[in-house]
Amino acid sequence: MLKPGAYCSLSLSVSLAVIGFSLFGHSEQKSVYVKQTPEAVSVHPGSSVTLQCSLFSNNNENRSECPDEHRVYWFRAGSGQSHATIIYTHRNYSQKQEGRRCVHSLSKTIQNSSDAGIYYCAVVTCGEIVFGEGTQVETSMF
Repeated sequence: MLKPGAYCSLSLSVSLAVIGFSLFGHSEQKSVYVKQTPEAVSVHPGSSVTLQCSLFSNNNENRSECPDEHRVYWFRAGSGQSHATIIYTHRNYSQKQEGRRCVHSLSKTIQNSSDAGIYYCAVVTCGEIVFGEGTQVETSMF
């Protein structure tokens, strides 16, 4: 017999395994792909950082325009954490089209070392979930 919460825990573990597979082990050709910039950044506590998530299309018919319907999510995997913290950016992102890509930005003030970690963007579009490779955000004192 399962204890209360055991199913949710199992479900979460399976979901994280699928996310891990998508982030690190899956290289199937997608109709869209994501590039995050910068790859790494070091900031002083109290300073702001702007991360970018660019959505590109591999579809020649659709290559010059941003997919109309897509959502962007940001999440952070901090060091020593067993789970990622999801940041929903409905109000915090700006979208603009630059040539053949859509650019989404996340601006965040890094208060202290607990805000450090790897920030990932995930884009849901065209029936796919596409993850960026992450931006390493570190704090520096000098």
